[in-house]
Amino acid sequence: MDDIIVTGDNEHVVNQFIQCLAARFSLKDLGSLQYFLGVEIQSHPTGGKLLSQHRYIMDLLHRTNMAHAKPTSTPLPPGCKLSLDMGAPLADPTHYRATIGSLQYLSLTWPDVCFAVNKLSQFMHKPTYVHWKLVKHLLRYLLGTVNHCLLLHRHSPGSVHAFSDADWGGKHGRFILHQRLCNLSWSESYLLVFQEATHHGTFIH
Repeated sequence: MDDIIVTGDNEHVVNQFIQCLAARFSLKDLGSLQYFLGVEIQSHPTGGKLLSQHRYIMDLLHRTNMAHAKPTSTPLPPGCKLSLDMGAPLADPTHYRATIGSLQYLSLTWPDVCFAVNKLSQFMHKPTYVHWKLVKHLLRYLLGTVNHCLLLHRHSPGSVHAFSDADWGGKHGRFILHQRLCNLSWSESYLLVFQEATHHGTFIH
């Protein structure tokens, strides 16, 4: 069973494509896109789309017993330096790995947590209690910003804006941060293409 999104700026062409698929495969048309892979999609009065992962985040917070924790204003503590040997190793790293795996799915609508998730995922093979404390810090940040959404405007100039704050002198441990602007550009371009083609989006199950 596969779920796919069919979208375009011409509703007639979209419907024709769905009919062609239905002629060859068994499928169910679920209508306008509302929820897909943990992302909630809502129409905005300006004609754009609001992407939210409120439900996904709250499920994650409940699974990690962090739904009633004290919120914080940053994904990681200011000036945080991570290394392999900070703190005692976790007796059972399973929960750490599962939580990091769940956090990976927030990269679409939460670009501000990408750096923190990437750094913390570098210790999956041997996480420590300090690393786990930082994961909980990140979860507290999500709790405080759970109602934030990503707005995709229907019309956009199509330009790509990027920001890099590399700190080579402050690197600790045996990891090197590789700045990949091409990935960021791809992500931004994908969103720009997506936002221009959401008006007649259809969800296929």
